Amino acid sequence: MTATEIFDESEVPWPAVVARAVHDMRSPLSTMGTSLELLRMLPPDSDKRSRIMQILDEQVAEMTMLLNQLSTHPQAFLDESAHGAT
Repeated sequence: MTATEIFDESEVPWPAVVARAVHDMRSPLSTMGTSLELLRMLPPDSDKRSRIMQILDEQVAEMTMLLNQLSTHPQAFLDESAHGAT
C-alpha cells in the first residue's frame, strides 16, 4: 500500500513531507559521496577500505529505511521526535 492510498491528499501537507524527506536523505547521500571519494584515493590494499565499506553499508540501510518510511508513513517526516531536530 502506498502513501497516497493510505492518506487523503488533503490530510497530508505534502510539500512539508517532501521537504523534510529530502532534508533527511541529504545527510546519508553526502556521507556516501564522501566515502566513495575516499575509496577512490586509497590504495586497493588499504585497511581503511573495510571501514569505509561499512559506512557505505550503514548509509544505504538508512536511505532504505527513510524511503520505506516515506512510502508507508509520510506523516512521520513531520514528527520532529522521530528524527531529532536538525
